[in-house]
Amino acid sequence: MSAVRKRQDDCYNALFTSFIASYLLCGMSLLTLTAISVDRLLALTLGLRYRQVVTVKKACACVIMFWIVSITCSAMYAQNVRITIWYSHIVIPVSFFTSVSSYTKIFWELHRHERQVRGNIIQREQSSNSSSAPLNISQYRKGVSSVIWLQVAVAVCYLPHGIVTALWTYSGQSSAIIVLRQLTLTLVYFNSTLNPLLYCWKISEVRQLVKELLRRSFCC
Repeated sequence: MSAVRKRQDDCYNALFTSFIASYLLCGMSLLTLTAISVDRLLALTLGLRYRQVVTVKKACACVIMFWIVSITCSAMYAQNVRITIWYSHIVIPVSFFTSVSSYTKIFWELHRHERQVRGNIIQREQSSNSSSAPLNISQYRKGVSSVIWLQVAVAVCYLPHGIVTALWTYSGQSSAIIVLRQLTLTLVYFNSTLNPLLYCWKISEVRQLVKELLRRSFCC
């Protein structure tokens, strides 16, 4: 009996730890992708003022704040499950809404830029507006499309779980809903495995840094 009880305790502790880790890592993934979408929008709209507004210190402060919020709200699962659940219910919709709004604004600005180029207005605006920065549009488009791949992967992996969770909350905990919730939760976990591969594949800076780290590790 003691061995069975110990095994049950181990299973419970492993499940408990996995819940906290999932809330922590998934929350950080969503917040990071949201911050990237806002950063791309600021790079397009601020022009020369971008490097003054978006500094390394501010970026580090945002990352530290994300970690503090995610760790605190995830750790609250041990004290009050409702706080952690409400944290996920707030972070997921706010992150998606912010990202969609940012990319919508980006596409609108790029479309406006193309119309200005066709009408030969862009040169006049750059000479009269000192806050505009010369922007490599093709390179910027490539960077934005790379980030959108990450955002699409998040949407594909998270939206089914969000829909099933809403059904689970408002329609009752039937056996079919519980099974679907576990399946979609596995898809959410899979996104955390998929993200590093997508980062290395679509973002050249990350890929180059990973290659350099691997090269140094093998050399050592």
